[in-house]
Amino acid sequence: MANFFMIFSFFSVLVVRVVGLPRRARSVFRPGLLISDPGPRFQQTSPFCFFAGNSHAISQIVENSRMQAVVFIEAKGKANAWTRIARRLGMTATVVPTIGHVCSFPRKLYPIGIDLSSGEGLEKERHPIPEKRRAILEAVSNAPAGAAIIIATDDDVEGDVIAYDVADIVYSAFPERARAIVRVRPGPITVRGIRTSLASAQPLERILVQMTSDAIPGRARAVTDRWIGATFSRIAGAPVGRVRSAILGATYLLNRAPEKLRGRPETGEITLQARSAMGGRPFVARVPLAGAEDPARVARLRDLAQRYAMRVVPGSVRPLMSLSAAVAPRIGTVRPFNTADALAHAARHHGIPVRMAMQGLQDAYLRGMISYPRTSGRGISAESAAHVEMLAHSCGITGLDVEVLSSDNMLAGPAPGTHEGLHPVLPLSTENSDVLRTLIRKPLRAPEGGWDRTSVMQAMVALVSRRAFEAAREIAMERGNWGPDNGDMGIRHQEEGRGANRDDAPGGGACGSARRARATGKSHAASFHGVSRPGPSRRESPCRAPAGAVR
Repeated sequence: MANFFMIFSFFSVLVVRVVGLPRRARSVFRPGLLISDPGPRFQQTSPFCFFAGNSHAISQIVENSRMQAVVFIEAKGKANAWTRIARRLGMTATVVPTIGHVCSFPRKLYPIGIDLSSGEGLEKERHPIPEKRRAILEAVSNAPAGAAIIIATDDDVEGDVIAYDVADIVYSAFPERARAIVRVRPGPITVRGIRTSLASAQPLERILVQMTSDAIPGRARAVTDRWIGATFSRIAGAPVGRVRSAILGATYLLNRAPEKLRGRPETGEITLQARSAMGGRPFVARVPLAGAEDPARVARLRDLAQRYAMRVVPGSVRPLMSLSAAVAPRIGTVRPFNTADALAHAARHHGIPVRMAMQGLQDAYLRGMISYPRTSGRGISAESAAHVEMLAHSCGITGLDVEVLSSDNMLAGPAPGTHEGLHPVLPLSTENSDVLRTLIRKPLRAPEGGWDRTSVMQAMVALVSRRAFEAAREIAMERGNWGPDNGDMGIRHQEEGRGANRDDAPGGGACGSARRARATGKSHAASFHGVSRPGPSRRESPCRAPAGAVR
């Protein structure tokens, strides 16, 4: 096991050093080494030098695309949407899905096919997949000579690799059509989103160096994945790759050194609700569960939550009073979902299987209802935040603040290249407002017969929208201590001799620490926080379990 971690650490360092290669060292990964069969391809010296003084403006390329174009995308499920929207934009488009990568290593791990010798091709056994290469060349060959060649693969690491490979295949066969090749980074699959993407199209002549640089992280990851898989599989005598190796390491830490395991995922929660001794909104005590808690304490809290499900526990909470400076509130307690947040929430609170939830996000994205579904980010731009606020207003939800939702003014902005957090992107119209209003207001329950593809898609749109709307409301969390009312021994005497100051009091602290939310803004008619408030969310919270619940 020690040898396993030593080898794994070596590969981890290798990945970091390859992906994070400094500019002066990237010559080692020049395009000629990224391509299995160099030949007269991108690695030639200045292959596009004939463009100097004779390049088309981006606007002219996009204008050409309005007449006829070949569009390369990744997912087959997006083809119909792209074709339909292109037609609305006045473009006759042949949409060709690559269905993933167009180049690959052999399916067998041996020989590994990686050569680190100086001057040799790094990926010696990586070649275009014959049937995909044939489909790409046929599409370009059948298009008119003046047609634009639009590479609209996803705006992520894998999409950059596919874009480079498609451009390489097209240029190697049709060098005379290189000026027609443009790279588009697609946003929402809507008329507005695709029009915006086409307006920012970049011709290959201008971005060849950047396109090559963008492909390096994905290509390096593929190399190290294969290297790790081949090496560890031979050691283990079973198929072991990057994902399984990481899981094995996490399992080892969980069992042998749990104190060293960071970022333990939350697997459940217990919530309790109690009235305020000073009046106003009730307080909520939330106990997150990650699998390392005292079983006896969890059992007592679970019994208590089940006993008082959907109602307040006896006793009351008195807000903390400061003798000097006021207690600092917590502002902006939630952010929009990223992909993992949405999948975990759907599974924990609504019983939607992770695979179905991911498919629901993808379906909603392809229908132009939500933003890009595979994201690790939780921030969104000011422009997107303004659109979310307008969508909320069209659904009758007011009191939202664009500045609170936008991540533009946050001290720690989104990481470079990170997609925005999940949010609704439906165009503003009466029909769309009616659809979204219906989805976010109805309780989320599995239909008779269980979740199906349509109901899951609608549920994911509702969850994403509710969370984005909630993230646009500034919320101050007010803390307080729970205690039994005079004459009320409902909780304190659950067991003989148990006092209110014990750890099993609501909130788990001295006298039971709890908190309540105070939302700022003009109206609280439709807030989606776990604290009970007027509005449709009173019966159900999309972001937290209802009070007196165990998840």
